[in-house]
Amino acid sequence: IRRSGNYKAPDGGGTIEWYVRPIPKEVADNFCIKHHRHHNASNFHILSLGYIENDKMVGILVARPCSNRHRDKWWRLEISRVCMMTGHPNGCSALLGAAYRAAKGAGYLQLQSYILEEENGVSYKAAGWRRDLKSAGGLWQSRSKQKKDYARDHIQDWDPGSKWRYVKTISENLPVEPINLHEYSGKHIPTGEKSKHGQKTLAEVV
Repeated sequence: IRRSGNYKAPDGGGTIEWYVRPIPKEVADNFCIKHHRHHNASNFHILSLGYIENDKMVGILVARPCSNRHRDKWWRLEISRVCMMTGHPNGCSALLGAAYRAAKGAGYLQLQSYILEEENGVSYKAAGWRRDLKSAGGLWQSRSKQKKDYARDHIQDWDPGSKWRYVKTISENLPVEPINLHEYSGKHIPTGEKSKHGQKTLAEVV
């Protein structure tokens, strides 16, 4: 995952050394709580990365399973948090690039992420992501969805409106035949049957 480089400081103060490395979830959570504009820590987690410049961490990225259960495929990974301190223009793209390489190495086939409609997505575009669609939006905090920890405390009643979904495809050969992971999850449901909640099995929706 680790990648490093350097660039000249904008103020002419010399060369800035940077690198990306994996970090513990609690480190990413604390950074996000302190610096993210409108989110607290992510409540789900698969991978956390830190962006370090001159031995100081100035940005993080968190990846998780898909927040939308209808798109929650075993081969799709969602970037749920990208948080960068100001003054580090290449950091987000470096984190997204590292997340792509990590996901590819782990066997994922696609990445996705959501941003606010007013955000320009320049870091995603620079990292080769494409804008996929506009979601309907809604409150970060929703009683029906129990998302009380998603938004910062001072904006929990704020409706961010529509959001853009960006995707980065690792392989165009997305699976056709479903893989029933319930056999190993402890929640096995025979293929073709419904769960007690009326939901389709994984084999039906993949």
